[in-house]
Amino acid sequence: MTDFLIKHFIKDYENIKDSNVRKHYGLLSGCVGIICNLILCLLKFIAGFLVSSIAIIADAFNNLSDGVSSIVTFAGFKMSHKPADKQHPFGHGRFEYISGLIISMTIIFMGIELIKSSIEKIFNPEEVFLNKFSIIILFFSIVLKLWMGFFNRKLSKIIKSAALKTVSVDSLADVIATSTVLIGSLITKLTGFSVDSYCGVVVAIFVIYTGVRTAKDTLDPLLGESADKEYVDEIKNKVLSYSGIYGVHGIAVHNYGPNYSLVSLHVEVMSTELISTLHKLVDKIEHDLKQEFHCDVIIHVDPIILESEVLDTIKEKVQLVLSEVDKEIKVSNFRIIEDAQTTNVVMDLLLPDILKNKEKDIIELIKKCVDSVNSENNLDTIVRI
Repeated sequence: MTDFLIKHFIKDYENIKDSNVRKHYGLLSGCVGIICNLILCLLKFIAGFLVSSIAIIADAFNNLSDGVSSIVTFAGFKMSHKPADKQHPFGHGRFEYISGLIISMTIIFMGIELIKSSIEKIFNPEEVFLNKFSIIILFFSIVLKLWMGFFNRKLSKIIKSAALKTVSVDSLADVIATSTVLIGSLITKLTGFSVDSYCGVVVAIFVIYTGVRTAKDTLDPLLGESADKEYVDEIKNKVLSYSGIYGVHGIAVHNYGPNYSLVSLHVEVMSTELISTLHKLVDKIEHDLKQEFHCDVIIHVDPIILESEVLDTIKEKVQLVLSEVDKEIKVSNFRIIEDAQTTNVVMDLLLPDILKNKEKDIIELIKKCVDSVNSENNLDTIVRI
């Protein structure tokens, strides 16, 4: 079913790096979520009122909140593709996060009200008249929500969307919530002891939990979360693939929504290269990264020296000292980076697992080696793990 929907409702569905294709994956998820959750909400409201079950009504509210969340998913993907303007030069991608935060607060408020209603029912119970219709609806809801969970998980993996991954987890949490209601209904039917109100409390707690978790997912990118490691590694490997680039560091990713980021990084190049050559190279890298990763890029050039008497002496002394600590320690890529203010000696360090807790001590030992070689040159030491 998932493959059928993708192939029939998303044009050029295999071209997932195209922002417009990515948008339509999000719109498909939103549409499916709206339709399915509204159907479930309506059926559960009918069943809940027919049998006077606060737990089923609470679960209906849960599906209603999921339907609203699907609307936000739809609107978020739609608005995130609105082009940048004078007031919003970095686009409108964060609109999705802001809308999600507002909806999260609404979900939490709804959950609190459901807890109040359920607790009132505990102290003022009403007889619940269960029937086959209500049980069939709950079972149908579990099956449909289970499919929605796997559906959104597949979409999230295809376009690498944290938002759709959250929708997937939410659907699977709903399976647990509805299963709780169904089990409670069966217990009541078989034993005559009503646990309906208690199940209502459990479902309401799931609603609140979903609201809090969604709020966190929207707050993190708004506050500025760390960049996805896989994304950073892909950028780094791409830049290192260019001839003339000897190292990449200081990668910073500023997220302005699912479809736009501003990336800054440092590239290490030979100090003997012509400025005009480096300018042309950096321009090409910035252009290629923008095309492939849909981001604007700012590159700072660090000229490096790979061969000098001072550097050879530092290599020899550092390797000798570290071999006395542990022969498994690997240190490589020695270079000198010069700028207007400082001269840095940079190297890469690989420690065996047994020495991971002594990382700071070993780095300090390396710095002392560098200082002892040529202190009058005011060399700073940078060790990259």
